[in-house]
Amino acid sequence: MYNVFAALVILCTLLVLGGAQTGLSFSCPQGTQGRECTCSETEVDCSSVGLSQVPTQLGTNVQRIDASYNSISSVDWSSFATMTNLEELYLQMNSIFFVDISYFHGQNFHTLHIGGNIVHSLLGDTFACMNNLETLRLNDLGLSSLPDGVFGTTSNLQLIDLSNNMMSSLPSGVFAGLESLRSLNLAGNPLICDCDLLWLKVYVNEMLAAGGALVEAEATFCSAQVQGMDNPTFDSITVFDFCKWMLIFVWS
Repeated sequence: MYNVFAALVILCTLLVLGGAQTGLSFSCPQGTQGRECTCSETEVDCSSVGLSQVPTQLGTNVQRIDASYNSISSVDWSSFATMTNLEELYLQMNSIFFVDISYFHGQNFHTLHIGGNIVHSLLGDTFACMNNLETLRLNDLGLSSLPDGVFGTTSNLQLIDLSNNMMSSLPSGVFAGLESLRSLNLAGNPLICDCDLLWLKVYVNEMLAAGGALVEAEATFCSAQVQGMDNPTFDSITVFDFCKWMLIFVWS
């Protein structure tokens, strides 16, 4: 009798534990070596489960996908075309080398984190049509430059993280039209603070005056000597320090 009772207790426990992932309109993905994803009708958490591909056969009601810290190298970006309710996608710390988010048609998609991959370059209009994007993390990708128009006029974009890349300069006006941008992280880039980057100093000053923030300002350095100062922080030098000869000419 005791054995029967114990068996029933174990069975009920297993049913309770497994119940959270039953009744879904899709099959919850499985990881490797017995590691499992955690799923609900609106969220799929597959972080650190040993995936080699991003889960694609998911329900249309899914709003949040976390596939970070896996071994994903390529992504079938077209698979997101039917996920019209997707709001957040986390793919950081994988081995992804190509990004194409032209398939993201959801009106509520607002957060993309692809930091810590090997995307060494971006297409010219990669994020140009992401009108509802609010948070974009492109840190630790090995980017040496950004193409003109990469952000388009993404009017709702509030945070861009470009930290720990290899950019010494940025194209003039790359943030133009980003009316809602309030947080910009450029820390860990070898910025050359000269006349070519004067526009960025002016832009950051205007952003700060509007209540924005240069995130990790204490770790955002100029990579060379500026007006006798060795590797000063970006926020510690003035517009005059960036391009002394040009400003003298303009104001003379």
